[in-house]
Amino acid sequence: MSPFTYTEQSTRRAAGLAAFNLFFERGIQTFIESQQGAIANREAIPPAEMTRIYMDAKKAATETVDSGLGEYAMFNRPQLWRGGVQQFIFMYKMFPLVSINLLSNLARKEQLAFVGMIMLMSGLKGLPFADDIMDLIDTILTGLGMKPNKYWKGSAERAAAELISEIHPDLTPYLMRGAFNKWTGVNVADRTSLSNMIPGTDIALPGADIGRSLQELGGPMVSFLFGAAAFGKNAAKYTLEVAGVKDDTTSATDIFRDQPITMVRAWADATAYYQTGAIINSQGKVVSEELTARTIMGRLLGWFPAAATQHNDVVRMASRSMDYRKQMTAGFTAMYIKAKLSENDDDLQRVKDLVSSYNESAPRDMRVSNFSANANRSYQQARKTTVNRFKSTVPKNARDSIDDMAEMLMYDGREE
Repeated sequence: MSPFTYTEQSTRRAAGLAAFNLFFERGIQTFIESQQGAIANREAIPPAEMTRIYMDAKKAATETVDSGLGEYAMFNRPQLWRGGVQQFIFMYKMFPLVSINLLSNLARKEQLAFVGMIMLMSGLKGLPFADDIMDLIDTILTGLGMKPNKYWKGSAERAAAELISEIHPDLTPYLMRGAFNKWTGVNVADRTSLSNMIPGTDIALPGADIGRSLQELGGPMVSFLFGAAAFGKNAAKYTLEVAGVKDDTTSATDIFRDQPITMVRAWADATAYYQTGAIINSQGKVVSEELTARTIMGRLLGWFPAAATQHNDVVRMASRSMDYRKQMTAGFTAMYIKAKLSENDDDLQRVKDLVSSYNESAPRDMRVSNFSANANRSYQQARKTTVNRFKSTVPKNARDSIDDMAEMLMYDGREE
């Protein structure tokens, strides 16, 4: 935290000194003008009056720093997050909390200006609690087994994007992510967003990355520990490769792209972008080919490429829809297998009717296709034992070894 602390202290000192000087000079000038020529310059101002001007400027400068840069002291947090381990969990939530508190205390005209700036810099996804609300909507609707329809396809974010696109297709990226991403080429939207106030709101959604959600719930310290562990693993692997113990498959750039210090990671990313001529992830896969000098400079300064954010947005929205489709398909298939195993024709027909009803309202990309054929294949797999089901998922040249393990560990010996 030392780089963050040093930067924060320097910023506050600069803002405080500038504000004090401005208010002090204004106070002196105001007093001289109020004397109507009786006092010609500051040297003639009485000491008591100079003390008053000094104290007024000091108070005004303090208020300027607190209102302009926010008050991050522990007492300004909710009581639950003021001490213990939980203080670290809340650390990166102070900016959105202070910003939302500021918004709630502004007059209506200033509130509209504030929201307008958020829309310009972050779009709809930057509005207070926007991500949290969309996750909550999707969690409730998927939990209730809501059928996808014209307006909701498993993703509230997708629904908002499609609604904007119906008004005008070219508006969608600007209204969803703001105009600054387009103008600057870097992801300003997430840096100025107030939307993700509550961590882990996507943890109960179909296909959720539970590990990532738990890491978000744990806060920056947990993320740092995971990053440090990954960096240590990669560094040890690289050392063994240099020593000739392992095949050389890792570069120094690869190591620094997976480590916890943000600016080191940013410089390693920029180096990798320059070397490959494209925006690539830490696995070396191309994320976007829209690489410019502006993108590289932005990454050197710590900003994530806007083009990569666009690709990730598409994949995230599509994945949420497809994950919900998979969940519904898995539910129908489980019902079908149970009915088939119990030889209950009425339940089999009921499942088929449910699938037909679901497909009638679902958009084309979310329909359950070839259900009977796929469900029958799943039924055939369900009739097999656990070992035999697993064998069917591995390459043929690995199946004899599984039989050997079964013969070694099981009373019944080799699985047929």
